[in-house]
Amino acid sequence: MKLYFDDSTKNHNNLELTMVNADDYWERFYNPRIAVPDFQNYIDRWYDSSLKFKKNLGKSIEIEMDVPYGDSIVETMDIFKPKKSVGSIKALMLFIHGGYWRSKDLTKKEHGFVAKPFVEKGFAVAVLDYALCPEVSLPEICKQIVKAGECLYRDAREVGVSKKNLYVVGHSAGAHLAAMSLVCIWKQLNKKLPKRIFKSALGLSGIYDLRPLINVQSVNSDLKLDKNLASLVSPALITPPKTAGLTISVGGQETEGFKEQHSIIAEKWQGSILNDIPSPEDNHFSILDSFVDPSSDLHNYWINILNGNH
Repeated sequence: MKLYFDDSTKNHNNLELTMVNADDYWERFYNPRIAVPDFQNYIDRWYDSSLKFKKNLGKSIEIEMDVPYGDSIVETMDIFKPKKSVGSIKALMLFIHGGYWRSKDLTKKEHGFVAKPFVEKGFAVAVLDYALCPEVSLPEICKQIVKAGECLYRDAREVGVSKKNLYVVGHSAGAHLAAMSLVCIWKQLNKKLPKRIFKSALGLSGIYDLRPLINVQSVNSDLKLDKNLASLVSPALITPPKTAGLTISVGGQETEGFKEQHSIIAEKWQGSILNDIPSPEDNHFSILDSFVDPSSDLHNYWINILNGNH
């Protein structure tokens, strides 16, 4: 399958992993639902907040639901934007939700709330759905994100934003997909596209080297990863982007696995990391709440990025 990404894994074979056969070890490292027993409360609240936001947009915000960006019925996004004249919206942010590329209880329906504080500040936000494993492979999901980026670039002016001001944010597995979008070779997809689509990206508690997930049976039962496939879709093993930067943040209350992933991308992409924003009080789920909290350093940092203050 042609991925449109730079395959540079041969240059990073020295990244060693400790292989332990204890299933519970890997589950503790990489299963946030074990680490955060009340995770369902977060998901339920996100859903309720998203539904409330969409029902009470007011006169200054509009939403276009289920905008298709690909061929399957799953490949759709909701686009939230302020009611302004064409060209007056400063930036458009694509948000990619997490769920280990497999969780059916995490969709754009649970994540519309992410758009609220940004749209209220004058930005457009696209929240998308994508197909899940095992119905599709991880490389296919990466390609779907690429198609979403191409769609947003093509239709940016209709949304009311410059094509030069597109950004991408991802949480957990979504952070992996956001990072992969930065290393996409867009001109292989379409010669009319620029070298980059997204000006910058933000990864929240992301997964960047997928090889350890081979040992997480609760996850890999659906992902079907082996060493070669995991390496192929690991941004930490791909040459870092030269035309766009990645900001990263990981919760201080995260599992050791996600903290390790944070350290891996910080090291491997050190020349392309714009900033590392501390979130010392957050777990895997609450970091998303901090991202949308107007009083948090994480939120205000990203507002500055969207305003062009790199």
